[in-house]
Amino acid sequence: MDPDPPSATTLYNYDTDRDDFPGLLIHKGGTGPTDTDSTKVQVWRATALPHDLPGGSTIEGTVRVILWSGMKDFEPGKTGSVSVFLGYVSQGKYAEIGHGSLTEADWQGGSDTWVEKPIDITGVHYTVPASSPAMFLDLRIIVNDAADDDMWFAYDTTTYDSRVELPSAAGAFALTEMTTATGMPAPATTPTEIPRFRRWSPGFRAWLCTRYSWLCD
Repeated sequence: MDPDPPSATTLYNYDTDRDDFPGLLIHKGGTGPTDTDSTKVQVWRATALPHDLPGGSTIEGTVRVILWSGMKDFEPGKTGSVSVFLGYVSQGKYAEIGHGSLTEADWQGGSDTWVEKPIDITGVHYTVPASSPAMFLDLRIIVNDAADDDMWFAYDTTTYDSRVELPSAAGAFALTEMTTATGMPAPATTPTEIPRFRRWSPGFRAWLCTRYSWLCD
């Protein structure tokens, strides 16, 4: 996730190892935020806190996750079911801040393309420590077993601006993508820093976890 809104206009295929369709495919049947099957849980992670949220900042109230999504192949009349988990990682250990879910009997609602839906995480109360070991805010999503099929997700473009909206003055974070996966088109511009809350490609994640095991849980 990134506090800056996306500027890209092209929706890339973020999982060339899963299918050939633009966006991200997540298989149904995820068990929760710590599921070890990377095809069933998606993790977006920020740089170390309090980089984007100053120490002492409080996230309190309802966190809204806005997702552009669709049933696989945009099949009509199928039940979709998604859970989202807001949490943080510190010294290699994951802790949940809050979670929310949405299940709809006809997820597409008559649409044959991407649909935008909000999922609320209610009752959140979390204060960013003024000083602590490196902490990483993250968002994780799964497709529940109640869904009739796997699901597609779109993000990191001006049209499909999936995001996390924090209450009051805490701001919002866009869900964004690293463009280093094999076979993925090069970004239109070269970022001056590693973007925040990027999805790690499988190859990059494996290398990163080998070199810096404390980043992975």
